[in-house]
Amino acid sequence: MKFPTFREYRPLKNLDPLVNIADYLGIHLLRNFKQLSLGLTKLSFADNFEGFSVELEVPAGQEVEITNRLDRIPSQRFVVRGGSGAESVVDGDTAWTQEKLYMKNVGASQAVVTVLFLK
Repeated sequence: MKFPTFREYRPLKNLDPLVNIADYLGIHLLRNFKQLSLGLTKLSFADNFEGFSVELEVPAGQEVEITNRLDRIPSQRFVVRGGSGAESVVDGDTAWTQEKLYMKNVGASQAVVTVLFLK
């Protein structure tokens, strides 16, 4: 999402200082706040958080390796979508590192899920 660049207040030399301030507040700053307000109402979940999502097929009883796209080990993870068996996908037995993450299916059938990892 792209937000407006705020215009810096610079008084015009030939105008009264109060006229300069009124012009800045009434025209430039108000326009920026309207654009910013409109933009903020259209933010998605991904726009609000640093993270990434992956779609996984995790066989029953197996652990899968995921490349970590963050510059650190994620602080949170959410299984945000899945069919049957999604509730069986948990953190893997292997410790997470800055390079690799692991998820495991503890269920009796394959699970197809989307996992969101957050910084």
